[in-house]
Amino acid sequence: MAPSVRYIPSQMDPLSSTSTEAARKSPFRLFIQDARVLFTMLPYLPCLFLPFWTSDPRAELYVSAKNLRDMVLQGLLFVIEILVMVLVVPAFLVLPGAVFAFATVVVGGVVWALTKVMEGPTVVYSRMDDRTVESSRRHPDERWFFINGCTTSHRGLQANIDLLSATFGRPVIGVHNKTYGLPFDLVECLIQRGFAYNTLDVRVAYDYVKACLCDPTVRKVILIGHSQGGIIISMVIDELLKDLPQGLLSKTEIYTFGSAASHFNNPLLSFPIGFDDHQASSESARGMRCIPYIEHYCNEYDMVSRWGALHNVTQVLDNRYSGTVFVRIGATGHLFNQHYLAVMFPLPSTWPSSALASSGEQLTNGAKQGPKAFLDKSVKVDVKLALAREDTAMKNMGLRRRESADLVFELWDGESLSADAPPNGDIPGGRKEAVGVKILRDNVAEEGKDTNRKTVRQLSRLWRYEGGESPDS
Repeated sequence: MAPSVRYIPSQMDPLSSTSTEAARKSPFRLFIQDARVLFTMLPYLPCLFLPFWTSDPRAELYVSAKNLRDMVLQGLLFVIEILVMVLVVPAFLVLPGAVFAFATVVVGGVVWALTKVMEGPTVVYSRMDDRTVESSRRHPDERWFFINGCTTSHRGLQANIDLLSATFGRPVIGVHNKTYGLPFDLVECLIQRGFAYNTLDVRVAYDYVKACLCDPTVRKVILIGHSQGGIIISMVIDELLKDLPQGLLSKTEIYTFGSAASHFNNPLLSFPIGFDDHQASSESARGMRCIPYIEHYCNEYDMVSRWGALHNVTQVLDNRYSGTVFVRIGATGHLFNQHYLAVMFPLPSTWPSSALASSGEQLTNGAKQGPKAFLDKSVKVDVKLALAREDTAMKNMGLRRRESADLVFELWDGESLSADAPPNGDIPGGRKEAVGVKILRDNVAEEGKDTNRKTVRQLSRLWRYEGGESPDS
C-alpha cells in the first residue's frame, strides 16, 4: 500500500539564502497577495469541519450542550460577518452618514456581545490530575505552552490543553487567542501576516516565553500552536530573536498543527565549516540552527493548512519556513482535538474516556502499545520539492553575489562585470558555491533515500514525549 504521509524535510539552506517575504515585499502587497491566495482556498472551507460526526466527548463537534452553544454562536457570527463584508460598501454609499454610523455601532455591539460569551482569562492552565502531577515532578525544568487557533472559545482552549496534558504527561499553559468569528479571525490572520501586528495574545505569549527562556532553572520550552496559533508563535520567535542571545533560543522546540503561519525564522548559529569540501557531511551542509527542533503537522485538505504551511513551503520556494512537515495525504479537518491530536497522537483505547487519564501506569504503557495508525505509516519523502527549495535558495544567493560583484567591479575600475560572465567563474566564491550546490543535492537525495524506509514514529520527535517520556532520556 502506498504511503499516506508525505514528508517534507527541513530546509538546509546552509548559506542563509532564503528570507521571509516580509523582507522583500511591502506590507500592503503582502496583504493583497495573502488575501488572493486565501480566496483560492475557499472551496476547501467545508473541509474544515469534516469528518463531522464523532463519539469522542473530547472532540469539538461532539454533541453536548456546551459544544452546541459554541457552534450556534460561531454560526451567528459567521452569518453576520459575511453580511457585513458584502454590504458595508453599498451601505456606506447609499445610507445617510448618521444611519450608517448607527448601524455600524449596532452591528459592532452584537458581534462584541456574541464574542464576549466565549471569552475568559488570557492565560489558562491545564487541569492537574495525579498522573500529571507525578509526571511533572520528573520534568521540573520543562515549560509547555499552547496557543489555539481560529474559532476557539475559552472553554475550547481548556479542552485543548487538558488533552495535551493527558497525552504528553505535562502541565500545559494556554494563551487564549480570542475568537471574533471565522471571517473576522481570518481577517486578523491577514493583518498579522501582512503587517506583523502584535495582537494581545502575541504580547502575552512573548512575555511568558521570554521569562521562561531567561530562567536558568528551565532547560526546555515547548511551544505548540494550532492554526492561527502558528502565526502567533512565528511572531513571538521573531521578537525573541531580536531580544535574546541565540543560545537561549536553543532551549526552544516548536510543534504546529494546521499552521496558518507564512514563515518560520530559525537562523544559523554559524556558517558551516568546510562547505567547499567534497567530503562535507550532511550536518555540515545543513548548518546548526538556533532552534534545534521544529515540526509541522498538516491535513492535506485542511483549508488553513493549505493557505499557511503547505502554500508557503511548496509554492513559495525561496521563503524561509524552517522545520520538517508531515502531511496526511487525503485527510480533511482543522479542529485541534478532533482532527489533529486525537488522530495523530491518540490516547490508547484502554484509557478512561474522560479528558484526563487517571493512571500514570496506563499512560506510560499506552504510549508504547496503543493504536497509532498515523505514527506507524511509512512516509514518502518529497525529494523533488526539497531539491527545488535548495536549488532556489542557492540560485538566489548566486544572483545576489553576482549583483555584489557587479558593484565591486564598478567601484574598482568603473566597469561593470559582463552580463555574459560565467556565474561560478570570475565571481568571488563562485567555485565554492558550485561545490556547495552539489553537496546539497547529494545530501537531500541521500536523506530522501534513507527516510523513505521510515515511519512517522521514527521521524517524529513530538511522539517521544507521549506518556510523560522524554526523547533525551
